Amino acid sequence: MSDQTSGKSFLIFGGTGLAGGLVAQGLLERGESVRCLVRDASKAAALKDAGAEIVVGDLDDPSSLAPAFEGIDSAFLVTAVNPNVLQQVRNGIEAAKNAGVSHFIRYTPGMATEDDRIPVAKAHALGEKEVAASGLPYTIVKSHNYMQGQLANAASVQSDGAIYSPLGDARIGMMDLRDAAEASIEILVSGDHVGKSYFITGPAAITIDEVAAAVSKAVGKDVSHVDVPMEATREAFLGMGIDPWVVDQYIGYFTEFRNGYGDVVTDDFTKVTGRPSRTINDFARDFAGVFNPELATAAK
Repeated sequence: MSDQTSGKSFLIFGGTGLAGGLVAQGLLERGESVRCLVRDASKAAALKDAGAEIVVGDLDDPSSLAPAFEGIDSAFLVTAVNPNVLQQVRNGIEAAKNAGVSHFIRYTPGMATEDDRIPVAKAHALGEKEVAASGLPYTIVKSHNYMQGQLANAASVQSDGAIYSPLGDARIGMMDLRDAAEASIEILVSGDHVGKSYFITGPAAITIDEVAAAVSKAVGKDVSHVDVPMEATREAFLGMGIDPWVVDQYIGYFTEFRNGYGDVVTDDFTKVTGRPSRTINDFARDFAGVFNPELATAAK
């Protein structure tokens, strides 16, 4: 816990998710006042135990947002992959304006454009435009593809020594999610960076072959990258019970990545935090115990 807190109150959307969860946890560890808006309070037990105030609400229900924003200084808005992203952003903007928040941070995937071929990406880009035009003191934090997404390959690394992916030799400025969270926390706590937009990426655009090499080095065994046809990837996602619309968005991103969509690198993380962003080798080393549980056991 920090010896000195900001004295602000923070509202975090998506606290039970990946990005929102890390931001909420990081703020709580600093001793900050954190309120999390969640759809299901039963999934927020760990946040509550850590000191967060839990409010049940839904971005699709504007009437549920006013109590969540009451007394809030700064809000961090992240939305899940869904067809209602743009309206959810609009609902968040309206609630924030009504509450008079002093800083509105929109966390959104990077690379998106208003004419994007991926529907959810287009919605994100349009949402960013509306945030900027809202009159709110805002900052936009864009994130690249998460290194943490590779943790889904832990089982195949253990069983087959392989990472299965439809990305071919695409280069992606993949970032560690912890970096995006740390940049967001710095922006929230400092209150600086108003009117600015940052795109958080890793330090280099890397291929899945390079991911496999980093994991191989970290776990001490050969790990290969096996390219998987896009249609097989679609069928695998559908077989997991993922909503077909959401699957289409994922396939859209994968297809665009193969066309160079993700070959983007910035130094925005360093601009915000003053520190270098984490490399794929840093990530693989830190999560080696996930890819090889024997290493986690040995470390205890």
